[in-house]
Amino acid sequence: SQHRACSGQLTAMLIALAGFSGAGKTTAIAYLTSMGFGEPYYAGSIVHAELSRRQLAVTPESERNIRAELRQTFGMGVFAERAAPELRRLCVSSPVLLDAVYCPDELELYKADFGEQLVTVAIEAAFNVRAPRVAAREERPIPFEKLRLRDKFEVTMLRLDEVIAAA
Repeated sequence: SQHRACSGQLTAMLIALAGFSGAGKTTAIAYLTSMGFGEPYYAGSIVHAELSRRQLAVTPESERNIRAELRQTFGMGVFAERAAPELRRLCVSSPVLLDAVYCPDELELYKADFGEQLVTVAIEAAFNVRAPRVAAREERPIPFEKLRLRDKFEVTMLRLDEVIAAA
């Protein structure tokens, strides 16, 4: 079946990273781009744009609330749907490193849109490796116990474990 992204114009791949908070997705993308490979795209920019549009402060709570509201209102694939036009534009000229895919609905939309141009990569690290990384972040630090709750949410509600397993 013909997918929308490859109408003869898409020349590069979409590399979608999946992993729990603190696994190293953003670090891997920063390394690859520093070596001259790919164009980064942060899916969280969609949440930040919505917060800005509503003139709300960017806090972990406001980000979480907007993500939940958008998913409840528009479906679990809302971030893939909103990111796709920009990703298609970027993929015309260079590989794009997507930070990140969080649920099977998003992954399925990216597969439908990018077909064989999509590569999904899982970045994994144990909780005891991730927790100190995330707690020490300058931007968006997460204490150990909140990271456990976030992990549980990402498995039970988003099914991130399924995306990682599919990579």
